[in-house]
Amino acid sequence: MKFEKVTTTPTAPYTEGAVYLVAAGKEHFEMLAVTKDKQKVRRTINTADVDERINKAISELGALEIVANIAARDALSLSANAMVLVLDASADSTVKAGGATYAYSHSDKSWTKISEAESLDLALSWANLIGKPTSTAAEIDTAV
Repeated sequence: MKFEKVTTTPTAPYTEGAVYLVAAGKEHFEMLAVTKDKQKVRRTINTADVDERINKAISELGALEIVANIAARDALSLSANAMVLVLDASADSTVKAGGATYAYSHSDKSWTKISEAESLDLALSWANLIGKPTSTAAEIDTAV
């Protein structure tokens, strides 16, 4: 392997086994490796490439797609596991009204409902609770 420090990318045919270090600013070089046929050079990855890949991967973590309805959810072209909030999930027979959140499994192309929005506005009343304690407030105060 032969390293050659140059100021601009040379033209083909390239030196067999060469790695060109092309000046890219005052203190940096871009590294180009020659292909086996000596007709092309390929740029090796650099810090900016690595940063870009890391930032892209991080930005996709925890991303939540938001769609209008189940038909729009099903029309998504997903290439990885994903979370999708469906604002009107009433086309799902398990959802009476409102929205729902689904997890998409890319490995088997399936959807799993993980939450429903219809219960977000639920108003509970002590009188309507099933299986509640039968003690009165006074009995509880005495016991404590």
